[in-house]
Order: sequence, then structure tokens, then C-alpha cells
Amino acid sequence: MRFDGPVYEHENDSERLGKQHLRIMNIMKDSMWRSLPEISELTGDPPASISAQLRHLRKERFGLHTVNKRHRTQGLWEYQLILNEALYGKREMDSEGNKEAWSPSQGNGSSERKEDSCEETSCCCEEGWQTG
Repeated sequence: MRFDGPVYEHENDSERLGKQHLRIMNIMKDSMWRSLPEISELTGDPPASISAQLRHLRKERFGLHTVNKRHRTQGLWEYQLILNEALYGKREMDSEGNKEAWSPSQGNGSSERKEDSCEETSCCCEEGWQTG
């Protein structure tokens, strides 16, 4: 995973931001709508950092995922992560109309993720990625 920015220092920030990215992705991969304060409560990360990580998820080097945004009420927005099907396979709807969590047995019928075709910086290939 490759982060950058004007005040980014690899030695000080890489591990912290990588773990933060995975915490947020693991919470949001269920495609449920959540506000920044709700995600913050679940992860312990500040809302501004969560917002930045959600923006990263849209970038190619972080998986080209879809992050939807909608207005909930009086200045409160909520976000939904839709995983890139090319990396994780197509997810089916459960009996309540929610997308089921990705698992290796779904998608293209293979138990392998497409790690061999991912760029080295793609989040799906990071050690410690949790599925299901």
C-alpha cells in the first residue's frame, strides 16, 4: 500500500495508515451505509482520517472500489463501500436484500483471490487482509 502527501513520512506513517486503512475497509466491506461518526465509533479512528481513507478506496492503487455518499440529515452524510468485483467477485443479495459479505467460495467460483494480477500496491494483496 502506498500513501503520500505533503507531511507523510514513511517511517512514521506507513504502518499506522496501513492498519487504519484495513480497519476501515473491514468495517465497510459489508456495504452497509454508515456515517463518519458511526465508523469512528467502530474503529476508534478520527472522522477526518476515515474520510481520507474512504477517498483512497476510490483510487486505483487502493482497489478502485466504489464509495457511495448520500445525505442522511442536517449536514450528516453517510457512506457505503462496494468492493471492486474484479478483485473480490460478485456478491449476491441475502434474503433481506443486503449484499452478502465476500467469501472465497463466491464470485468466479475460484477459492483464490486475484492476487497474481493485482498491482503490488493494491489493498487486496496486503498481508493481514480479512475476508468474510
